[in-house]
Amino acid sequence: MPESWSTVDEIKYLEGLGTHRQGSPETVEKVPRELRLELLLNYRQSMRLRANWAGIDRILVGGIANEMIEKVRGGT
Repeated sequence: MPESWSTVDEIKYLEGLGTHRQGSPETVEKVPRELRLELLLNYRQSMRLRANWAGIDRILVGGIANEMIEKVRGGT
């Protein structure tokens, strides 16, 4: 990951999770709910294994990931 990667970049990545691979839906709204949930849960689980956050606010990113998970599950 380049040094210029920021908290905003990480959040944008999460917002598009499920759309980054070739052949994936172009918008997150078209990503199957179950797949989106699985990807977000896997991201959240992998956060604790990440040694270098390089200035990225992991608390903020984790909170946003949790909000996204709640939304996909049908919460707020």
